[in-house]
Amino acid sequence: MYYLGIDLGGTNVAAAVVEESGKLLGKVSLPTPRDGTAEQVADQMAAASRAAVEQTGLSMDEIASVGIGSPGTIEPDTGV
Repeated sequence: MYYLGIDLGGTNVAAAVVEESGKLLGKVSLPTPRDGTAEQVADQMAAASRAAVEQTGLSMDEIASVGIGSPGTIEPDTGV
């Protein structure tokens, strides 16, 4: 199985693909859009994810699950 991890940071959006053992197969880092909309940030996360997966020669269909790390807290009542 293969997994995709995304790190949403204030400076960069990083994405990496690992195999079940934890071995790193590919990684990409793109700048986080400054003063961007939520949609622009999400688009950059998607772009980094696609690039990391392409780097490995895998397809998105082969990714079993995705984890996202993001700064800040979640409002439990709304999920925001």
